[in-house]
Amino acid sequence: MKPRPNRPLEWDYADGFHVVLRLADNKPLVTNAAERRVLARVMHERTFFCEVLAFRVVETHLHVVARGLPEEIAAFAQFTGSALHWRLQLTARFQPYAVEPLFTRRALVDAVRHVFMHERERGLEIDPAHDGSCLVDLIGARAFRPPVVRNVFLRTFPECTVEQLVRLAAPAGGGVVEPSFLAEATLSAAALPSFGRDAESRAALRAAVHVWDGTTAETASLLGVDPTSVRRWRDAKPETRLVDAIRRQLEMRASIAAAFSRTGFDPFPR
Repeated sequence: MKPRPNRPLEWDYADGFHVVLRLADNKPLVTNAAERRVLARVMHERTFFCEVLAFRVVETHLHVVARGLPEEIAAFAQFTGSALHWRLQLTARFQPYAVEPLFTRRALVDAVRHVFMHERERGLEIDPAHDGSCLVDLIGARAFRPPVVRNVFLRTFPECTVEQLVRLAAPAGGGVVEPSFLAEATLSAAALPSFGRDAESRAALRAAVHVWDGTTAETASLLGVDPTSVRRWRDAKPETRLVDAIRRQLEMRASIAAAFSRTGFDPFPR
C-alpha cells in the first residue's frame, strides 16, 4: 500500500481524518474473534504515528478516525496495512486507502458517530464482544498499557462519559454472567488470540482466577488449565488493570446476551 500523493494544501488544517482500509479483492479482513483481537493489537501498536480516536472493523473494511498531519496519517495507513497483511496472513493486498479530511469539530464528531453506529446497526451480530472495535478500550474492557486510544478520545471529547459508551456497548443492561463467558472474556480483555505460554497469557490467566470465585477445579476447567496453576495464581497478586477489564467484559457480555435473549440468536455460543 502506498501513501496517496498530491494531497491538497488545505489538508494541513484539517481537524482530523476518516480513513478506510479495504483489501483489493474486497474479501473480509477478519473472520473470527481471534483475528479481531490481533487487529486491535495492530491498531494499538500503530498509535505512535498519529492520534487514533476511533476504529472498527466491519466485515470487508476497517474504519479509523484519527488526528495528525497528512503525512502522519499516510504513514499510519501504510504501516497499519503492512502489519495487518503480515499478522493476519492475508493473501490479497490492500487497495490504496480512502481518506476524508474533517475540517470542523462537527465533521469530526459525525465521523466518530459513523464508526460507532456500526456497533448498533450491524456490529452486535458480527462482533458481539466488540473485539474489532476501540469501544472496549474506551469503557475499560480491554487492558492495553498505556490506554492510548482511551486517553486520546476522552481528552478530545471530554463531554462524552464512560457511562454513555457503556450503554452503546451493551444497550440492554443487566443480565446474568455465565461461567462459559470467562475464557473468552479474559482473552478479549488482554487482546490475545489464544492462551499460550507467554508472559501476557500468564498475566491474563492470573487475573482471571482472581475475578472468578468458583472452585479450583471449576475455574481450571473454564480456563483450560490445570488446578495446580489456579492455586498458584490465586496466591499471586494480579494486575489490577486486567482484573478490572475482565470484570467489565463479563458485565458487558451478560448485558449483550440479555439483549438477544428474545431473538433466539446466541451472541456467545457455549
